[in-house]
Amino acid sequence: MSQSSAKRSVSADSASAIMSHSSGSRRMSANSASKVNFATTSKESTEETVLILYEGNFDEWLREISDMFIAKGRPTQVYPSIAHVENDTITYHPSTFSDLDAIFDRISPELEARIPLDDLEAKAGVLYAWLENLCKKPFRILDLPVELRLQIYEEVIEPIYKRGTSRSIINDDGDEPDRRRPALAQVSQQLRQEVLPVYITFSNFYAYAIGDVNPHWLADMLTQWEFTWPGTSLQALNSFSLVMPTEQCVYDDRSGTRQERIVGSQINVQVSFNESKGLQINQHHSLPYLKPESRKMLNDVCAEVEEERKESNAKGEAILVLLRRLCEMGDPDSINWLGLWEDDVTEQEYYRGSRYS
Repeated sequence: MSQSSAKRSVSADSASAIMSHSSGSRRMSANSASKVNFATTSKESTEETVLILYEGNFDEWLREISDMFIAKGRPTQVYPSIAHVENDTITYHPSTFSDLDAIFDRISPELEARIPLDDLEAKAGVLYAWLENLCKKPFRILDLPVELRLQIYEEVIEPIYKRGTSRSIINDDGDEPDRRRPALAQVSQQLRQEVLPVYITFSNFYAYAIGDVNPHWLADMLTQWEFTWPGTSLQALNSFSLVMPTEQCVYDDRSGTRQERIVGSQINVQVSFNESKGLQINQHHSLPYLKPESRKMLNDVCAEVEEERKESNAKGEAILVLLRRLCEMGDPDSINWLGLWEDDVTEQEYYRGSRYS
């Protein structure tokens, strides 16, 4: 039989014992002589080192409390402190204010704040039963205010998924969208809706347009990846990089002949979003010779999508609209599918790096 569900009776001896304790630090509730208001009691500091009850140490704490009452010659106050059971009704041994003070002095303030003090009978057994139910049932994180939940999510996600970490949107096999998500987001639908935006905010996503990657295939992959996120999660998206390889034929400055070597590098087209500045596009690259008309083309496309974003009240998900548009503009038969860089440069231009500075 569960103590928490059984009916609790208060003996006349218990009520009279508490009422006679007029000098005690805890006073009787105005509603019932069998109930006591513990909330006004302050814990007295002692030199003795005691184990304080939190949610995770109930069994250990209970052993120490039992040893304490046995040492005081109060064995009736040892858990579960039941006097007798009759017809599914539990009658607990009466407790004094001193007994109850000894218990409360060993309960953390955070836990005590969650105890319905005005509604509990003034008996150690009743308190034990309530504390056991409180400490051993799963902690309901969703009962916390949303502001506290978001702080908890950040504390959990930050050590595992470092802020600013780059994450590919394509799986390790290179043929499907990456679907890896934080374990906390798999617990329930509500947690998924709350945790994923935090995870997205922490991440810098990227896609490599390398090898035989077709820009039109990449546009489709961006769409598939978008559909792996539930609801409005991607509104929290604030950074995405499109990394493209480059190959230039370098000419010998002295002879004017073409050298038979290909210089490989990459251009990183990074798209960012925030509420105040909207969509922005930046070109971080190791090549100094990105064509001026390429910069203008990227900025024009970005401005076009930004206007559309404002009209539709979209947020971070507009990043994917911009990236898809760039991919769809690309020539699938060319490695320089957006024509961003010069295919041929002189050796002097390559090493000087100031052709378009």
